[in-house]
Amino acid sequence: MLFTSTCGGFAVSSSPRARATVNAPRTTRPSRPSATVQVAQAIEGYRPKSLKQMRRWDAVAEVVREVVSVSTPPSRRRAIELMRTVAHFASWAAGEGLEVQVETLFRPEHVERYIASGCPKLSEASRATRRSALRRMGRAATRTAPWPPAPGQLPRQTLADPYSPVEVAGFWAAAQTQRTPALRRTATSLLTLGLGAGLLPIEHFGVHGRHVQTDDGVTVVQVDGPRARRVAVLQVYAQPLLDLAGVVGDGQLLGHPLLVGQESRVWHVIRLLDLPAGLPVLRVGRLRSTWLVSLLALRVQVDELLDAAGIVTTRPLQDLVRFVPRRDEATRRRAVAGLPQGANESGG
Repeated sequence: MLFTSTCGGFAVSSSPRARATVNAPRTTRPSRPSATVQVAQAIEGYRPKSLKQMRRWDAVAEVVREVVSVSTPPSRRRAIELMRTVAHFASWAAGEGLEVQVETLFRPEHVERYIASGCPKLSEASRATRRSALRRMGRAATRTAPWPPAPGQLPRQTLADPYSPVEVAGFWAAAQTQRTPALRRTATSLLTLGLGAGLLPIEHFGVHGRHVQTDDGVTVVQVDGPRARRVAVLQVYAQPLLDLAGVVGDGQLLGHPLLVGQESRVWHVIRLLDLPAGLPVLRVGRLRSTWLVSLLALRVQVDELLDAAGIVTTRPLQDLVRFVPRRDEATRRRAVAGLPQGANESGG
């Protein structure tokens, strides 16, 4: 039978089951291992998936673990990535008859030879990343290997200068005189998306007709990719962009496929255009800078500009401030004071 009584406003049960539940010790969930422990576990527990590497694993495992441990990867995921890289390098070296010891294996000439012939299936960018990782770990793990000093931090890459209004007009005129309709569309796409929405080079390839829309009277382009966003197009370029989208329908505005290995460049498209000798080289970076200067001149709010450009800091904009037309002193003074602009207003 269950009996209950009250004590200080709480009901207390005399049921044996209830008392057992109340008196039972609390169980705590095991705490998650720290990042350091997770890294150590990843290094110790790693085994290659390739049968070819697995056959040599016992001979190279100790060296692989030592080198990755010395490099102090910041996370479990990074530790596994480095283990894969070093395991492949060490397995290749063993197959080449090289001595797999830290000081003898991690030498500049062996890393360069491996990158040149040991990973042919990797792209050029992936080989560069792998070489950088191996060189960095080699410096950290060896004492006698002739590694050159680590390069200093590269200076910040500055933004390209914008085009002048005269140059922009020249590009527009050239776009209308291209020798084929397809090239005219390509030139128009580059100019409207670059000058009107500030797209990055790779983003030009992803815009199709369906990505250009009108929202509450404003032409907007949907940009996909790592910096996905919707960009309101500057009004002066809105109608040409809408016309182009109407022509291509669901097709690609640029009219050229994204070629393998050329993801970050559009020079192979630009070089197809016939541009007058008097014009400067057409570069997407300069089109984007011209667009950014236009937004700065329009006094677009900082957060709105960052969102439209797909960036998170205003630091690059310092390169473009000198190109923004300066207002007269009286106008600037009233703007900073938060006063309305107008010739007839006077301070109270």
